[in-house]
Amino acid sequence: MMWREPEDKLIPLLEELGIGFVPFAPLCKGFLSDAYDKNGFHAKLNAPRFSEEALKKNQVVVDLVNKIAKEKKATVA
Repeated sequence: MMWREPEDKLIPLLEELGIGFVPFAPLCKGFLSDAYDKNGFHAKLNAPRFSEEALKKNQVVVDLVNKIAKEKKATVA
């Protein structure tokens, strides 16, 4: 859900060809479900999306997704 580039060209092509798509880490390794340890594994990753600045900005999205899930009485996943 953090990297949505495949939705533009790849997904339509796969649908046209009748090929399935299996996302890898669709909840961004626990970040989008608010199930990550800020001081643990993810803090050690060098991926730009886990930089301190990116985490602060993306936390807004996580908070919104959690709010919607609670309103719908559903899980974030």
